[in-house]
Amino acid sequence: MTVKALRDQALTLPISQRLSLVEELWDSIAEDQKSLPLSDAHGSIIDERLAADNSDPSAVVSWKNAVQHARRKISAKSKFHSSRLA
Repeated sequence: MTVKALRDQALTLPISQRLSLVEELWDSIAEDQKSLPLSDAHGSIIDERLAADNSDPSAVVSWKNAVQHARRKISAKSKFHSSRLA
């Protein structure tokens, strides 16, 4: 089956099943990531970001705070869109 045929078939799935498919595909890529070479450009970006993180640890946001912030933004957008439909 071609990639286009797979894509076309996947697009007929309900969104919940497409999300599950994406998660499974992404997990399979993550499991096999050692077989993907890291380019010099990507390595340089990682090095730059690590250096920036190490130079100013106070600028780092914890995972917990990042998730809370994202949830607040999603909730606010959801309330905004709901009020526009009412």
